[in-house]
Amino acid sequence: VNNKFGLRCKNCKTNIHHHCQSYVEMQRCFGKIPPGFRRAYSSPLYSDQQYTGTKDQL
Repeated sequence: VNNKFGLRCKNCKTNIHHHCQSYVEMQRCFGKIPPGFRRAYSSPLYSDQQYTGTKDQL
């Protein structure tokens, strides 16, 4: 679903910025998320940090 702030999954109701769409297009939706999950935990699935590393790690 498209809204003025970004995109929203119809199944799990996760909000995604327009510029983050390419990161999540190929990921599978996990379906309905438990009510307290989004409030208690942040989602690292959409973070750029998982793709960056230091030269020591490479």
